[in-house]
Formats: sequence, C-alpha cells, structure tokens
Amino acid sequence: DARMCNPKNYLEAIKRILNFGYKVVIFGDTLFDLPVEIDSKNILDMRSTNSKEQILITYILSKSSGLLTTHSGPAPLA
Repeated sequence: DARMCNPKNYLEAIKRILNFGYKVVIFGDTLFDLPVEIDSKNILDMRSTNSKEQILITYILSKSSGLLTTHSGPAPLA
C-alpha cells in the first residue's frame, strides 16, 4: 500500500527531535516494529486501533508543537 511507510525512514528525524528535548508520539499502523535505536522514555507509542486511544490522539495533536507525517497522515487535523 502506497500509504504505508516504514518508521525507519524517520529514524534520523526522530533522533534529532529527541536530542532537542522534545517528546515523540508515534501513532498509526502497527505493521512495523519500532526501531530499537529509538528506544527512549521520551517516546510514546500510540499505535492502536482502540477507539478511546484514537480520541486521545486527536487531543495530543491539538497540543503538539509540531508534526512529522505522511500525505495520508493526520496533517489536516494539525
């Protein structure tokens, strides 16, 4: 599926965001495992299809400082 992306493609960006002291919230599809290289207490893995968590994701997006997403991601919500 063209809308799917591998989280490893974002590894360097995630590392830089963490180095600047920000937290990273990862959500979307659970098809891929998170790369071991980004194991951090400042990463929140919200990849789920649970409807209650989906509502929480909308709230998190409303409070975020920035967004790194794909074309099929939640950019319109940001």
